[in-house]
Amino acid sequence: MMRGGSIEAIRPGPEPLLAVRGLEVSFPGKTVVKGVSFDLAPGEMMGLVGESGSGKTLTALALLRLLPPVARAAGQVHLGGAGDLLTLPETALRRVRGGRVGFVFQEPMAALDPVYPVGFQIAETIRTHRRVSRTEARAEALRLLDRVALADARRRMDDPPHRLSGGQGQRVGLALALAAGPDLLLADEPTTALDVTLQAQILELLDGLRAELGLAVLLITHDLGLVAERCDRVAVMHEGEIVESAGVEELFAAPRHAYTQELLGALTPLEPHPPGPPLPSLSPQPGEGETPTRGRGGALLQAQGLAKHFPVRRGFWGRPVGEVRAVDRVDLTIRRGECLALVGESGSGKTTLGRCLIRLIEPDAGKVVFDGEDLLTLNAADLRARRPRFQMVFQDPWGSLDPRQKVGAAVGEAIREPAGRDRRVAELLEQVGLDPAFAARWPHQLSGGQRQRLGIARALAAEPDLLIADEPVSALDAGLRGQVLDLLAGLRSRLGLALLFVSHDLGAVARIADRVAVLYLGRIVELAPAEPLFLRPLHPYTVSLLSAVPVADPRRRGGRIVLSGEPASPLEPPSGCPFHPRCPSARARCAVEAPQLAAGAAGEDHRVSCFHPGEREAWNQRM
Repeated sequence: MMRGGSIEAIRPGPEPLLAVRGLEVSFPGKTVVKGVSFDLAPGEMMGLVGESGSGKTLTALALLRLLPPVARAAGQVHLGGAGDLLTLPETALRRVRGGRVGFVFQEPMAALDPVYPVGFQIAETIRTHRRVSRTEARAEALRLLDRVALADARRRMDDPPHRLSGGQGQRVGLALALAAGPDLLLADEPTTALDVTLQAQILELLDGLRAELGLAVLLITHDLGLVAERCDRVAVMHEGEIVESAGVEELFAAPRHAYTQELLGALTPLEPHPPGPPLPSLSPQPGEGETPTRGRGGALLQAQGLAKHFPVRRGFWGRPVGEVRAVDRVDLTIRRGECLALVGESGSGKTTLGRCLIRLIEPDAGKVVFDGEDLLTLNAADLRARRPRFQMVFQDPWGSLDPRQKVGAAVGEAIREPAGRDRRVAELLEQVGLDPAFAARWPHQLSGGQRQRLGIARALAAEPDLLIADEPVSALDAGLRGQVLDLLAGLRSRLGLALLFVSHDLGAVARIADRVAVLYLGRIVELAPAEPLFLRPLHPYTVSLLSAVPVADPRRRGGRIVLSGEPASPLEPPSGCPFHPRCPSARARCAVEAPQLAAGAAGEDHRVSCFHPGEREAWNQRM
């Protein structure tokens, strides 16, 4: 159907749970969502895809009247039995929000109250919509946190949001959205901060809720692999309009609109990029006589025995009851001009390790040698003088930006020379795919993907030798993801920039990385060049990660390894091999003895921490 030039994603059939007709969202002087229409049936999952800034999030926010005060919504939004949500009185709408409709926000940390423990926030949501006691609400909150696979949920109940990793915050946001047993879930990038194994668990949970409760899901995502594997239908948005809508198999097999064809053509395959010139041998290991050199391949940064432990307290200010070994005796070398990718599950210590390397978090033990200097021995003034040489793109772009500072000022403050600063800011914004006119905007006026690109531009402004990129493309659509990856690859080639690429997007890792380190419970369990690791992984955990990657082909649904357990609590790690409770290849030895990272039959450059590397029989039985 057509309405005002926009295709209506309406599906004939039984009475829909949600019926949207002619939805428009406008700001002063501009209409950004134009005539959007679609139906959503009970138990159905519909994907809403499109590039960053296409209007996907605004569409979802408009359904519950959560738009900024300057925005205006028009049209009709009918929820079964509740009437038109756009004209509903505010008191009635409050019962719908969180009650009949749950919302998983794109930035879960910004959606959580920073003052109260996460368990209290979930319990209060339950008590707002259901008549239960505080004790019953708390027990239900714990059950929800267990159900969304939050490790050590009982202790995490009393943690404030700032103590959670990005992935843990994402799971808390999902538990909060499901707290009152909604009929409809609006999920705005619900798995953006999750690695592929936990992503698979969360989506299995949603599939179970759809079957058990008839939960309808509007999945807003830029991950076409998720859409292909999980959704029944898909609607494609471009510049505020739905330009194509169809069943998943039909759309992926024969996309009709040129923009849909462009999106599918920009997908990143799970294939390692062609290897560049060979790097020097990875031997000797850090601390065994390797001397940093200036050419490509010389060691720029070396970490030896790096460790970071966090004390765990009972409640906010209670006495310590233990410690979390977030980084546990890690040895790592980053060479000039190379891209080393760091992958692993949420909470495995990836972000903490990246921050310890440049002393944004003070390590408890070990050495970090950057270009011949041990960073851990420098005083504050000397460290500050060297900071321009190593920069970081943060996982949470909103939390890393000053809301009182315009985009141009945020990028320009790292540029040393005042002359030509505005020109250089414009160049940096263009490099990351932003219009130079964005320099006059405030951070809150940007979408999540635009803020992510702003973070990259700000880090590049200092012209660093080392860039630590923590999930730099997690909020970007396929086309922009490819542009940013090409940008980073070009900077490495032109400037000799070294890159530590922290990501759960294994397609992006395959495209850009020279070597890959797989982290589990604060330890590196496999370290290898990208091509052999992707084609012949040796550690069973790496096998499970690669198997769980969604493939943008509806005909290949199923056949994934979904790990049955959750990561062990870093507060009480298992004895022996940390992966053995979840590993089907585990033997008695694995439960009592911890394997060391060592070269195996694959060669010195392919190192693995496993007593039985390369075993596939037990995994094949689970496929």
